[in-house]
Order: sequence, then structure tokens, then C-alpha cells
Amino acid sequence: MTGGNDGLVQRFQLAVYPDEPSSWQLVDEYPDTKERTRVFDILKLLADADFSQYGAMQSDYEKFAFMRFADEGQKVFNEWLTDLQHRLPCEDNPLMAEHLGKYRSLMPTLALIFHLISVADGTASGQVSEQAVIQAAGWCEYLESHARRIYGYVASPEREAAVILSERIIRLPNPFTAKDVYRKQWHLLKNRKEVEAACDVLVDKNWLSVSQPEPTGGRPALPQYFINPALPGKKK
Repeated sequence: MTGGNDGLVQRFQLAVYPDEPSSWQLVDEYPDTKERTRVFDILKLLADADFSQYGAMQSDYEKFAFMRFADEGQKVFNEWLTDLQHRLPCEDNPLMAEHLGKYRSLMPTLALIFHLISVADGTASGQVSEQAVIQAAGWCEYLESHARRIYGYVASPEREAAVILSERIIRLPNPFTAKDVYRKQWHLLKNRKEVEAACDVLVDKNWLSVSQPEPTGGRPALPQYFINPALPGKKK
């Protein structure tokens, strides 16, 4: 990872950063037949529909039919867009600013999708509703929180490496050296520089303390890292 920005990541506007569940439970249940049929019916209608029958408009200059916001939906969108435009110049992370800039098209796209699903489900009609726009705004807020996590790791890979190290630290001797870590070839911890950067983060967080060996005049010895004995489940 070089940290270069070629605009690719910004195209994954629906990306989320998954969290491991705190507990796992086997669920072995037959799918809800009624709801499964309902989903299939919605998808089939959306695939085959002539949307002009559901309020879509066509002009001489547009190849495809289109919908507009209903009046109340337009008000919600205008307020949301105004807030976004005011936030963009204040965004410190240029990658995040570029990403959020694409929400200007993502939000109405999501609103249209949510509206068409409701139309196909028989719960909405006409132009894109206020409720669909509110749903889309909520989704953008959710996606932004995940995008910030993703870009945070891109901007600071040593922090992601520190997370990985913290999850596997119990497998290491106490104390340990960078060599004890990078010889395991864990992701983002494959050389001395990566390991020491991750350890620096954990030292700052009081997970580790570091002892610099006294110079002996020969080849310098590696620093030793001591695991905080107060950490639950860690070696003492």
C-alpha cells in the first residue's frame, strides 16, 4: 500500500467496515416464505416494469424515463445538500472530502431505489417521496461513518497494524522483540519498520512498555517490548 489516490476507493460508496460480532450463535431456521415471496415479487416487478405507469416521465432529450422529488422530498434533499456543501470545505482529510463529494449523486440514487422498492411493494406512488429521501439521508450518514474508518486506516496503516498486533499479542513471548513478530509474517507486520510502528502505537496506548538495550559496541540489539500485565488475558 503506497497511499496514492487514484480515485478507485471513492467509487465504493456503499463500502462498510465489518465488525466481528461479540458473540456467535447458530441459527438454523427455514426462511420466512411469505417475506421471501414478497422480495421475489418486488424484484420481478422492478425488472419488468414500465415505470411510466408509476409516475416516471420521459422527454425528447432523455433516453430513459426519470422521476423527480415530490415537493416535500425536494425540501429534505435541499436541506441535506446545503449541509453537505457547507461541510465539504471544512473537511480536513482530502480523501474523505472527495468521497463525500460523490454523495451528491449517491443520496438521490438511494432515494430513487428506496422509492421504487416501495412502489413495487404497493406502498408508494408518484414522484420520489419524502420518506425515501429521509431513508437515503440516513443511509448516507451510516455509510459516512464507515468511510471514515476505512480512510482512517488508509491514512494511518500503523494503527491498523496495531489493532492486528493487539489481537494476537497473546501468542508472543513476554517480553518480545520486533523479530518475534515479523517472522510470523502477519498482515501489515512483515518487517521491522511495520512492527515497530505498530508497537509505538501500543506503547502510546499503554498496552506495551519498551526497554532500549544498553549499547555493547557490537551489533545493536533490538528493543524489548513488555506486555502490560493489567490487560485481560495477556501474559504476565
